[in-house]
Amino acid sequence: MAASTETETAELRHATAVTSEEGDLLVKVKLITKGIVPPLLGNKTKPANGTLRVSFSPWGLNMEALVKVSKETSLRYHYAVKKLPSEIDHNASTYKVKKDMVVLKLIKKKAGSWVPNIGRGLEQAESDDVEG
Repeated sequence: MAASTETETAELRHATAVTSEEGDLLVKVKLITKGIVPPLLGNKTKPANGTLRVSFSPWGLNMEALVKVSKETSLRYHYAVKKLPSEIDHNASTYKVKKDMVVLKLIKKKAGSWVPNIGRGLEQAESDDVEG
């Protein structure tokens, strides 16, 4: 019996990022992912209604989520940064699911403000270096 998979029928959306600096060593990034639901109990890194994959590297991050918003509808969210304003401690950086968002906590390797650099967003790579 052939059936289409959720990944084939899910609409792709780019998550919207809301960034705030929480001191010299912490940047909080709220990725708006409408429809994502945190679990009532337990591991807050897994949504109750889908799948989530977040990875950090020293200079970047990647988030992919598949959110089931109804019996027939799933949404696929993606957000990636190839080059952050400065290096992060990718092993200490964390994330968790909240209602309609994934919250990332980026721990900077060196103290300092990112405010002067993020006027146009977290991505610091030249536009020629960044895919769509």
